[in-house]
Amino acid sequence: MARENIAKYIILGLLSIQPLSGYGIKKWVEASISNFWSISYGQIYPTLQKIEAEDLAVKREFKPDKGPKRNQYTITEKGRQEFIKWLQRDEAGEYEILLKIFFGARLSPDENIEKIQRFREKRVHDRERLEKTLEDLHKNLDESEDNLYFLLITSFGITSYKSQIEWSDEALKLLNDKNNQ
Repeated sequence: MARENIAKYIILGLLSIQPLSGYGIKKWVEASISNFWSISYGQIYPTLQKIEAEDLAVKREFKPDKGPKRNQYTITEKGRQEFIKWLQRDEAGEYEILLKIFFGARLSPDENIEKIQRFREKRVHDRERLEKTLEDLHKNLDESEDNLYFLLITSFGITSYKSQIEWSDEALKLLNDKNNQ
């Protein structure tokens, strides 16, 4: 799924928490998910128009205590249902799971656990694949000057996957503990 389409679901997710203006959406993104995902004003306003046209949110004008009139958007039931369907789908992008876990309160604990378990299994598989590649690169290090740099990047990938597996284990423990209370 293209990143542009993800903006739609980020916005719907934020609107599922509270009604927001375009500026409010940008502030939420900066304060919460910007360390792993970002959207620009250039994405927010056209996406809001599209969401409104698809009856996924409604717009109303309001006058804050300070400043000019603003448009505030509220998610509709249709928008909420579309957002939940997106949360339940398998992730298309590398870090899309982080977005879905961020909005995880809209799914059951079991759905979140299953999602993280699938993510973990994929990362274990990816790490194992890279470990085989790393082994081959060590054996063939002197065959090409490029192999040293391929080895460095492969090593980075392994370290990254190990970290993601560790995060998955911690997340699963927290969710399972919460689920068993």
